[in-house]
Amino acid sequence: MQQPDAPTPPRPPTFAEQLKAAPVTVGLLTICVVVFALAEQDGSTKDNATLIRFGASFRPLVWSGQWWRLLTAMFLHIGPVHLLWNVVMGFGWCAHAERTLGSLRFLVLYLASGVAGVAASVIGHEVVSAGASSALFGVIGMVFVHQRLVVGSWAEFWANPNNQRFVMNTALWFGLGLFLNFDNYAHGGGFIAGAALAWGFAPRPGSTGLLVGVLIAIAGLALAATGPLPFLHAPTPP
Repeated sequence: MQQPDAPTPPRPPTFAEQLKAAPVTVGLLTICVVVFALAEQDGSTKDNATLIRFGASFRPLVWSGQWWRLLTAMFLHIGPVHLLWNVVMGFGWCAHAERTLGSLRFLVLYLASGVAGVAASVIGHEVVSAGASSALFGVIGMVFVHQRLVVGSWAEFWANPNNQRFVMNTALWFGLGLFLNFDNYAHGGGFIAGAALAWGFAPRPGSTGLLVGVLIAIAGLALAATGPLPFLHAPTPP
């Protein structure tokens, strides 16, 4: 008796198909590349003065009323290696998140996580900071929560070796940040915001109220970053 032919495995998508399936991801990363090119034409993206002209976050300027830096900083990068790393690594993470959430919810996740991370950086320390990492760590936080929701419990999540490596690699990145001058405030703020938003996006009872609460909390964090906080920062001179 003739055996039936084995089903043909699906063809992996081409790069062009991947781009077409993630339009928001492509748009966001393209903005990063364009901003970088413009900044490099004007000066050097390794120079603080150039970074500040093109929207980097810097606590004294944010506190002086330039709140928009909480948004623009995530589209600017410090040198070509920084840009290349975030664009190449970020595309895979972001395309996956966009397919999982849908384009609109992914855009909300990316921007809100980015703002939360930049705000946490402004509150946490006084440095010139830029990069998409705050938003990308929000995407990583979303993937953590999505994987947990798929399997149903944290015990099942941890039982998967891939998830164990995922956790270890993320923890290692934060550990390296202590020694390599990474902006762990931005990474941590983005991660927490992305994870919280993922819980709010999940189709569960009460998720809409949770989502609204998370967005209000992120807005509150951004507002808190626009001036010195009592008991945490010295008051600005008159």
